[in-house]
Amino acid sequence: MNEDSFLFKKIHQLPQTHIVTCQPWQNIHAVAAAIREGKSSGAVVCDHKIPIGVITDRDFRNLVAERRESLEELKAEDIMTSPIVKIDKDDYVFEAIYLMASNNIHRLVLTDNDGFFAGAITADDITTVHTSTPVYFNREVEGCKSIEALKKVNEGVLNIVNFSVDAGAKTRDIIRLISHFNDSITHRAIALIEQEKGIAIPDGVTFLVLGSEGREEQTLRTDQDNAMVFRDDLDEESKEKAARFAEELIETLAYLGVPKCPGNTMASNPEWRKTESEWVNIVDQCIDTPTPENLLIFGMFQDFRALHGDMELEERLRKGIIQKASTSALFMARLAKNVSRFTPPLGWFDRFILEKSGEHKGKINLKKAGIFTITEGANLLAMETDHWHGTTWDKLEKMEEIGVLDTESTEELLISFNFLVRLRLTNQLKLIDAGKPPNDYVDPNTLRPIEQARLRDAFHGVKKLIRILRDRYQVDLITN
Repeated sequence: MNEDSFLFKKIHQLPQTHIVTCQPWQNIHAVAAAIREGKSSGAVVCDHKIPIGVITDRDFRNLVAERRESLEELKAEDIMTSPIVKIDKDDYVFEAIYLMASNNIHRLVLTDNDGFFAGAITADDITTVHTSTPVYFNREVEGCKSIEALKKVNEGVLNIVNFSVDAGAKTRDIIRLISHFNDSITHRAIALIEQEKGIAIPDGVTFLVLGSEGREEQTLRTDQDNAMVFRDDLDEESKEKAARFAEELIETLAYLGVPKCPGNTMASNPEWRKTESEWVNIVDQCIDTPTPENLLIFGMFQDFRALHGDMELEERLRKGIIQKASTSALFMARLAKNVSRFTPPLGWFDRFILEKSGEHKGKINLKKAGIFTITEGANLLAMETDHWHGTTWDKLEKMEEIGVLDTESTEELLISFNFLVRLRLTNQLKLIDAGKPPNDYVDPNTLRPIEQARLRDAFHGVKKLIRILRDRYQVDLITN
């Protein structure tokens, strides 16, 4: 089957798993009997034809194992899993694949135009038809029994990205899928390290990912950027165990194909392993003395996300940073000024300003030309308003919701960001296909006229954001 036609089939066109339905008030014995007679793997609970929950074989097994009292009075609504992930039967297969992968589930309930139950589809239904899908890939990751096997599977990420781009999937969905797979591979690597070598992260420690990985916005597997946070009262023995874990994980990821950070911004470096209080003090210093070097450190630590370990440490650290940074008007203005330095390369009559020398002569750095400004601008606005979570897309939409950005500006920025990220991704794929290492540079003269026009429009969107930041934070009042 052609990959493009497969992705753009309507979900109801695929073979579907049979699943019975029941009503929320039905006794669980009747539900179990219906599942058995229907030879189904579970039941969808429907209230007036609208699906509200699911009951699986596992639910029944857990129920019997955990309860000793009588089960006679229990109803379907008492044991169902709710809410459930639903999708319209007329949506495309790719959308089902994305929902399964991003929610780490293997079944979706289908609905019709009225929201009524219209069937169910599972990962098996999809992979039976086609094995080159993100769902199949995700299962391969989970099934890896060794680091060597995981390395082979990781090499398939590029195929999934090409598969999704060629099929016309939305940029935002592709980036989310890449982030999901990268997280899955890292989590599996962590599990295998513990199984094979007995090396695990100790209690009271959090492994953080930074930068684009922290924002869940990686295009392809970029350099490693990570750090560690220790509980303040963590003993030295545990710190040594944490160091061994970090060193092993960084080496393992490098073996899997994730390059080490050239600047050594990694948890294997003692400078990026600190206690909670030490990190807070470092961030405070960055805020109180916003030198270019400190702004760089703050920027690295601004986009952090806990990937493994004590998740409470991440939330406490985040709250402390937000409280300090958002109450310092001067620091916010300094950040805005720093972001505003990265102006789009447009000259007179909207002519592109190209690199004048070096390896990338005649090209434009898409990250410096616009992606950085939008991501950091969105970070700044989100931090000020205490909404420091999610992707750049999430933050821009949140800024519109709370009135920081108007609808027109938000739409323009989202269009600009989507185009720049898509262009960067497709250009990286072309370089890889040509046997070259991926980078952020593109030659606008190789683009079609319509793409050149869209690139100019995207840069105008970036310019608009810079004006918004300069006005909001009164950047022009800063004299040095």
